Amino acid sequence: MELNRKTLLAALFQIKAYKDIVVFMDSPVSGQIDIVYALKTGYPNAVSKMTIPVGGPETDLFDDSPAEKLGRVVPVYLSRIREALKSAKVCQFEDGCFNNIRVEIDSADPNYALFKITMEIYEKYSLGVKEELASVSFSKADWDYAVSEGSKFVSDDPSRMYMNGICFDFAQGGENCLHIVGTDGRKLILFKHYGKHSGNAGEDNQVIVHPSYLFAPASNYNSVKLKLSKHFGQLLISTEDYCYEGLFTCIDGKFPDYARGIPEITEKTESFTLCAASFKSTIDSVKSQMDKSSSIYLNAENPEKLSITVADGSTTLDVEGTASRPMLLSFKWEQLLPCLCEGAALTKFHLDGSSKGIVSHQGKAHRGLSMDVTKLFMPTTPNDEDKDESLDAFRIPLKKDDETLNEDT
Repeated sequence: MELNRKTLLAALFQIKAYKDIVVFMDSPVSGQIDIVYALKTGYPNAVSKMTIPVGGPETDLFDDSPAEKLGRVVPVYLSRIREALKSAKVCQFEDGCFNNIRVEIDSADPNYALFKITMEIYEKYSLGVKEELASVSFSKADWDYAVSEGSKFVSDDPSRMYMNGICFDFAQGGENCLHIVGTDGRKLILFKHYGKHSGNAGEDNQVIVHPSYLFAPASNYNSVKLKLSKHFGQLLISTEDYCYEGLFTCIDGKFPDYARGIPEITEKTESFTLCAASFKSTIDSVKSQMDKSSSIYLNAENPEKLSITVADGSTTLDVEGTASRPMLLSFKWEQLLPCLCEGAALTKFHLDGSSKGIVSHQGKAHRGLSMDVTKLFMPTTPNDEDKDESLDAFRIPLKKDDETLNEDT
């Protein structure tokens, strides 16, 4: 069987396979071949598939004539194929050999059992996504930004798995607005994706997905289709070289009632602005004096001239920005950084009077997005320095009653 070198390279370059194992198999679609692998960062909860056309450089992708087939499932080591491709002019795959180099994993190999498990997972998840699914499409700009930014806000605490993922809430915004939310309990991001979505994602119509399953393994695609049920998900992307399908399990658990933690902003809400470049430059100059739990004190006693002081009080530096009134404020610097609007001259932060949080907004025009973006982080109080870092300062109820994640804040 001959494969297109350019197409194969484009697909293999994007693959990050667990234990370096990929599986070549005939596709149900004539004239194509599937490459199945377990994700390096998601095993055993995520598997992926690349589909590429069979044939050499002159292959007609629209030719419906019968194509050459492998005839069986062939597990191989990805690194061996990449090595064989370095100086190859043709890509011939036959009898477990690639350009006459043996790449197949045989039954005596210690990783042969892992190949079997990978295929069992793939078959199980393929059946799982045949359940009733909620479906929604995204542009490349929206999807890339939602996944990359959303991953900065999720929790890495294994004891709270329900906050280790990005929540796709099909209920809160109605049938024409999908809410996409990430939070670690002290900072939060909310995307409002406008456009009709179809289907139902099961109980509560909310699905939580680990962000590592959502990164697109491509740079030259136009759109993404996401299908979700309560237990399984499917990510579909097409490029000019190959088609990608990601299959994964969703995170069990109930996502916090985030909507009640977002304060209402009115014309009377106090605010301050910061220049992202100026603030980051200032933080970089004193980062060696701090760790991620260090507090920063913002001094706006003169609303036209802001400064920050590092927690030990030994260093005070000016930052570019203004405030709507004189104010003093403290916060964790590593919680504010993701809330800055990159690419914008100034980020405006709103201070809620109930101390629920500090909010920044990015409109649809920012970075070519068609979504609205809200970012929120918690200010600190003198008592916060004595609190257990595992506790949440965010007032996001676990249930739809008055119970909060941290009732003593």
